[in-house]
Amino acid sequence: ENQPQLTVRAGVEEFYQQQWNQKFLETTESSRISLQIYEGSFRLSNINLPTALCPILGQRGFCENPDPLIDTRLLTYGWEIYEIR
Repeated sequence: ENQPQLTVRAGVEEFYQQQWNQKFLETTESSRISLQIYEGSFRLSNINLPTALCPILGQRGFCENPDPLIDTRLLTYGWEIYEIR
């Protein structure tokens, strides 16, 4: 949650990952065992200078839903490990 738009990503957007997770949980409902869940978080401390250009660029790219200029939101992350039988 609250991952800055201008960071390196692991190849997926949160919206699409949520859809994949839902499909995975539906498909493996009767054949998976949860082994471990890990969650963590930390406070961001980003200064997003490119977002200052958004009034000029309009609603394109990262300006479609820009991060705050000074971003101190809480970034949460985590993973779940399953055994599939």
